[in-house]
Amino acid sequence: MGLPPAEIDVFSRPHSRIKRLVDSYSQRMSDTDFSNYSSLKTFLAILRLTFKEFKTHENIENECIMDKLKNRLDYHKVEISEVAEVHSDDCLGKMKRLVDDGWAKTDTCSRHEMAVIGNQLAEALTKFTENFLPHMKEEEEIFQPLLMKYFTYDELREIRGNVLRQHSLFMTPDDSWEEKTDQEVECQDKLVEETVPAPIQLLPSELTLKIFSHLGPKDLCQCQQTCSQWAGLAKDPSLWRTIYPVRWAQGEWRFDIPQDELEAEDETNSSPPHKVDEDADIDESESSGDSDNSDSSRQSLRQIRREVKIALGMVKHLLPVVGRGVDVVHLAASKGLTSGMVYKMLQYTPNVRYLNLSSTMVSDVAFKGLSRHNSCSKLEFLDLSGCVNITDVTLQRLSEASHRRQSNIDQQSGGSSLKFDKNGKQMLGTVPDARKTCPKCGIPRSTNESIVQEQEACSVQKSNNSMGSDKLRTRTLKYLSLSGCYRITDAGLRALQRAGPYPHLSHLDLSGCLNVSAEGLRDLVKVCDSLDHQEFFYCDNIRGGPYPQTASGCQNLQCSSRVCCRSGE
Repeated sequence: MGLPPAEIDVFSRPHSRIKRLVDSYSQRMSDTDFSNYSSLKTFLAILRLTFKEFKTHENIENECIMDKLKNRLDYHKVEISEVAEVHSDDCLGKMKRLVDDGWAKTDTCSRHEMAVIGNQLAEALTKFTENFLPHMKEEEEIFQPLLMKYFTYDELREIRGNVLRQHSLFMTPDDSWEEKTDQEVECQDKLVEETVPAPIQLLPSELTLKIFSHLGPKDLCQCQQTCSQWAGLAKDPSLWRTIYPVRWAQGEWRFDIPQDELEAEDETNSSPPHKVDEDADIDESESSGDSDNSDSSRQSLRQIRREVKIALGMVKHLLPVVGRGVDVVHLAASKGLTSGMVYKMLQYTPNVRYLNLSSTMVSDVAFKGLSRHNSCSKLEFLDLSGCVNITDVTLQRLSEASHRRQSNIDQQSGGSSLKFDKNGKQMLGTVPDARKTCPKCGIPRSTNESIVQEQEACSVQKSNNSMGSDKLRTRTLKYLSLSGCYRITDAGLRALQRAGPYPHLSHLDLSGCLNVSAEGLRDLVKVCDSLDHQEFFYCDNIRGGPYPQTASGCQNLQCSSRVCCRSGE
């Protein structure tokens, strides 16, 4: 039988492309150095794409051609063994699995082992090709005539169109049915080589993280833009334990900034915070003839914009991913910081232990919702010195966050079964049975206990509850500075007291807090057993305060940027 008309030839066009791919990998195989990692990996990448397309071609052929032919032969009660057993040996599947296995093994092989894998693969490919090409010829010489015998002309046109349409769905824009020029083949090979991962990308994740731990924040952000693997590793929370947005905005992209260096700069930059109008016309300052002030204003404005850009970028893209690993948040002396930014940062960093907001314009809004987000409950260092907008509300919110954490611990440890509504009233159905509880403390008792036993058990239970409560309510706070927060009153100090005790608190600075009294100070220090008297500062105008002989006085006497009790502010 002669060649079939092109419009009903269902095999020739797909086979022409398959044959070109066979010629391509056969040529590539002869040029590959199997002992060279890059050469072998590139060859395997090409084979993976090739055999993926081969398997797709086989599935399309089975679905669109061979299944229809089998059904038509069954209808005519004709049995042909070649049709019934076509593709039953799964040669393509076996070869594809061999290629995938070689791809995985080469990442951990020596040069000798790679050479062995390559030679085994080359031998298998040679055998596969020797059988694959005759198989395609068999399809063209046996199956095509059968199709022409049992199908009409229109049916074959429809089958051919469906086959080509299915193939086009899996072909990339660079693929074509026509044979490519040498230049096009070379360009495609380069694209394939670019998909092969670099050797450094094949390192274990633990080792990559160790390398990343020596990089700065800017370098990590650049690593995130290289590939999806590095993007995930560079956002590992263990790499972002400390954040210094102000220093980063100044161009110092570091994680390991010494504490003494930070304190020295904070003292230098502790000028009174002010709001800058970014819409102001800078040329107006030039008209005054003071060019130095104009340059300083421009520089200050650029610094503010950089701080805002970095802070907003962190809140939007970084902290939602790494926030739970952040321990240190240093925002001291930031001129562009807003309460909304701090609110978002605290929302995403529930485990923060060091928080420095000194000399900023933040207000109580920054600490809104602490108990809801379970944030600031692990604070060891809190510096709000110079934050003139902070009031008792902030201290009350810090206290509520501590109480919320305490209530969660009580529930987990099997605390009281009593329930209360939002107004503090006991809810119905939660009153313990008086016949089964101690009349003094409400602790459940067995009915056969004597009065003496109940009293002894009651005293023991009270002691255990007291010890357990103190242990659970222990706070980690070691450093607290409210210097210059003149709006704070005794109500705020007592809110802190209720959230105590603070067995680790050694530094407490209340310099410039004009509206607190000696009584409020005494109530607070009662729950601060480890307070260092030399690190305890409060206004000299307060008479009868705690530790009058050993406590230090006001620290703001020589500080023009913060409120002082003797300045009349």
